[in-house]
Amino acid sequence: MNNPTYELIPEKCSRHCHNKGCVHFHNKYQNERKGNSFFLFLEQCYWGNIWWLKRNPLGLSYSHMNLLLYVFFLPFSITLLLWGAIRKSKK
Repeated sequence: MNNPTYELIPEKCSRHCHNKGCVHFHNKYQNERKGNSFFLFLEQCYWGNIWWLKRNPLGLSYSHMNLLLYVFFLPFSITLLLWGAIRKSKK
């Protein structure tokens, strides 16, 4: 079993990419980036999301904010919206 490493590995992604941002990203998807406005939009969303999670207004760490947002807040919000839509459709 391979143990994950937190060191930067130039040849492939590692836990370093997860924690600090992937340095391989631009080389991996170089062909898809050329002239594809949707891919460029997704790339901006991806890096914007990481930037916001690292510099959140609550002052939490990246990992804590990630858990708070994607494990607790978004599922709770989606559940409330779905519940409200179901209640409204029954009226």
